Amino acid sequence: MKKIILASGILVAASSIQFVQASTGNINFTGGLTTATCSINGGGGSDLDVDLGLVSIDDLNDGSAAAGANTRITVDIDCTAATGLSNVYMNFDPRSGSGQDSRDSRLLKTVGDATGVGIGLINGANQILDMRAGDTITEPLTVAADGTARASLDLRAAYVVNGDPVVAGEANATLPFTFTYD
Repeated sequence: MKKIILASGILVAASSIQFVQASTGNINFTGGLTTATCSINGGGGSDLDVDLGLVSIDDLNDGSAAAGANTRITVDIDCTAATGLSNVYMNFDPRSGSGQDSRDSRLLKTVGDATGVGIGLINGANQILDMRAGDTITEPLTVAADGTARASLDLRAAYVVNGDPVVAGEANATLPFTFTYD
């Protein structure tokens, strides 16, 4: 009797196994290599230090980036042997570094004892770049006859209220970036 129950249990278990049809495909990679060597701000390293200074809570922007204290950021790109390149793209990785602000994901989360603010990157149209959407800064490279290329990317940064009560204190952030060229 035990053998019949055990055999029945195995048969029931085997009959309940379902097979799922899998889909297959390819990931096709394209690209190439260039002899171009590019540096930022005269080749002094790959980090950009931006001092936002001490900002009064009364001067904080209401989230529109239209008013309030902000700091200009100029990123100069110099490339040698850049024949064939026409654009530079500055891409941001807001999920790394200090991360995105939990109240307003357009902003960078600040680290420190200040609350109620994030850091917004502001484009030339006076709008906060949308970190959650992966906004990119694009600038054409000006290529000289000798193959050198230059571009200057301009943006600004500011503390922006995020909807939480604002408390004074230290408010720092880190935002990894990558340059790509075409």
